[in-house]
Amino acid sequence: MSFRSQFWGVVNTYRSILVMFFGIVLVLFVLNTFAFVHLDPSADTFAISLLNFGILGGLLAATAFTLWRCRRHRM
Repeated sequence: MSFRSQFWGVVNTYRSILVMFFGIVLVLFVLNTFAFVHLDPSADTFAISLLNFGILGGLLAATAFTLWRCRRHRM
């Protein structure tokens, strides 16, 4: 068994936790979107909200990619 198969086998055992993490990050992304709509662009919190979008978007993309690879590995 190759290292790659072993690695994805271990990651696949934590798939339910990854799904829960994806859901939590998605909820935070939606809440940040609601907050962003009501922000004044000249406020200092506008930059923080944009930074949150970057962090949450990166986490969503990384988690979605990992879940996609887990599904592809199980087949």
